[in-house]
Amino acid sequence: MHLPCGTFNDSYAKDIAYVRTKEQWIILVASLVFFCILPHLVGHYFTGIFIQVGTTVIIVMGLNVLTGYTGQISLGQAGFAALGGYTSAIASGYYGVPFWFSVPIAATISGAIGTMLLLPALRLRGFYVALATLAAQIVITWGVIRLPWKGAAAYSLSSPELLGIDFANPVNYYYVALACLILITFCIRNLTRTRVGRAWMAIRDNDLAAELLGINLLAYKVSAFFVCCFLAGLGGALWGHYAGSVSVDFYGLDRSIWYLGYLVVGGMGTMLGPFAGTIFFLVLNEVLVFAVGAIAGGYVAGSTYFVLARDVAFGAIFVLFVLFEPRGIAHRWGLVRSYYRLAPFSY
Repeated sequence: MHLPCGTFNDSYAKDIAYVRTKEQWIILVASLVFFCILPHLVGHYFTGIFIQVGTTVIIVMGLNVLTGYTGQISLGQAGFAALGGYTSAIASGYYGVPFWFSVPIAATISGAIGTMLLLPALRLRGFYVALATLAAQIVITWGVIRLPWKGAAAYSLSSPELLGIDFANPVNYYYVALACLILITFCIRNLTRTRVGRAWMAIRDNDLAAELLGINLLAYKVSAFFVCCFLAGLGGALWGHYAGSVSVDFYGLDRSIWYLGYLVVGGMGTMLGPFAGTIFFLVLNEVLVFAVGAIAGGYVAGSTYFVLARDVAFGAIFVLFVLFEPRGIAHRWGLVRSYYRLAPFSY
């Protein structure tokens, strides 16, 4: 990390600390206060958007563990999110399991089933792993709509309640999603600095060299797939309980591809990447929705064409990022931050 002259760490504890200076502590505390009061500054509509951003970041963060840190491509992340949502719906709706237990159970089952489905493919690499995850996506979406409970494609989920507080209110549920996001971010940030995280990155950089160094490729790939599927199930369950229902149509193959697009645009292998990519595309989507509504007016046919144009714009943005900023928004932000720290002595 580039630091200006005269700024240094005089102990190992300071060197590995997340927050190192007084200014960073002020920014951190101010950010936490801002996000805590944010739902009281905006309406329920925007609060719902923030909840969607938070749950999607959790899902993309799991994909970042697998793809960004371990180098394994997944095209089935939306399927595992659907698996988490359906599991929590069945646990809470048919067995009466409270939300506070059904969501962790759903995430764990999603991680376990995802790992079992992909276990035969863990000895493969590259394109074949992507095909295996694609097959898992198809199998999950085919299976969940044929569950014995009602046999319906959509299931209703109840809103959580604790100590008399009804979390059906978007403002109250916002704090649940925010707490989960902060906890998951802290855990993943620490996990990537452990022996497991370093082994993941060694496999990503060169799996043959990692194996020669004594790293068990199968064991660490299994752990990466489990964390990836666990976070997908967690995000899917959280979003399902807020939306009130979970449908397989919401978690199609196109959404799996877009999750991967969020990560590529945000920056793979970075903690900022899932946040930057998800916020960029979801905010852009809302802006384009308002723009399409304002331009198309009451013309239904015109609005259809504008929706198609919005999808084309998303694809064009993704292509431009791949061509001109393949390392994503996180890399560009790192350059800006380094320039700010070293200015005016950029050399």
